[in-house]
Amino acid sequence: MDQEYEKYDGTGQIKTAAGEEFPKDFSRVQVNGQKVTMSYEPDGKGDSDYNVVAIYNYDKDEGASHITYLFAFHNGQPIVLVDETTNGDYVQAKETANKDLINGFNAITAGKDASMPDSDNNDSTTSDSDADTEDVKLVGVFVGLLKSGNWFKGWLKQGKMYYGTDWDTKGKLKGYDYITANGDPTSYFWFKQNGNDVTVKFVDDSHAKSVAEAPIKTEHYTIDRLKSDYYVNSGQKAEVNGYIKALKPIEDADK
Repeated sequence: MDQEYEKYDGTGQIKTAAGEEFPKDFSRVQVNGQKVTMSYEPDGKGDSDYNVVAIYNYDKDEGASHITYLFAFHNGQPIVLVDETTNGDYVQAKETANKDLINGFNAITAGKDASMPDSDNNDSTTSDSDADTEDVKLVGVFVGLLKSGNWFKGWLKQGKMYYGTDWDTKGKLKGYDYITANGDPTSYFWFKQNGNDVTVKFVDDSHAKSVAEAPIKTEHYTIDRLKSDYYVNSGQKAEVNGYIKALKPIEDADK
């Protein structure tokens, strides 16, 4: 994928840009939002739910963004997990959607050569291809719940929470989607999804004399983290889907 990965050499720890240290932080790993046991077992045999035989990490150029692959055996079968967690109490991992890595690892475990495609013909050159682009309203609901849940739910209940796509102003917010209560700039949260990463921007007036002087703050979250917080069981999904239906397009704000 035209990305340079560090391989765990079996001693000490391998550290990600997010500060995770493996294998030490295996105790913090959740797979698909569920707590699991995990250990480093070079021969793939052990008593853990996931017996990891290899770890590869790639740190991106900005912040805590990284892609970490855990090649493991689960119930005796090979599996490739990916972790792109940037914050939180848990490391959120899931099975990779990268078919080339899955097929390559399966071939190795079967005693065959892992033939990887030429990078010039590989569509997954910039990301792990683990996260499809989510519906803008779903991501907007996640952002609203994460950043100010009571504020978000309150305006939804009043029928005055709106969403918009492709913010068309010039500058740092161009191309961002957003949710808003259609008030002053502090009522806006702008966001953009890039694979598993969601960039969130908002006006931070906590230390400013006025809203006009307040800076725009940038934070990063992952779709995995947001789903694990708000979209795991049927009850959570029903709640979030209800919020999605209550969101109104920004075009209705003046009606």
